[in-house]
Amino acid sequence: MNNPFGIDFGDIAKMKKEFDRMKSAMDDISATGNAGGDMVSITIDGNDNVRDVKISDEAYALGAGTLQTLVSAALGDALRRLNEAKMDKQKELAMDLLANR
Repeated sequence: MNNPFGIDFGDIAKMKKEFDRMKSAMDDISATGNAGGDMVSITIDGNDNVRDVKISDEAYALGAGTLQTLVSAALGDALRRLNEAKMDKQKELAMDLLANR
């Protein structure tokens, strides 16, 4: 039977394999953001899940408003670092993919 849509299913299988490889690579990435001289640190994995939050006793003593600011700053730092790590990994995978064509 002819393929009326002209779809090369072999290419689709290759694309899925590469997508799965990229997703797996993101599973291995994480980044930690800090604020207040490491009074607050937050670690996020490559799937955007918060994996760890550390808050020092010193940060608690600063009060709720300051603690909220520190948590927000640490989260922002972690997200920025994570995005950089993801972009670096995506570039690496893309270069690898182009080299293997």
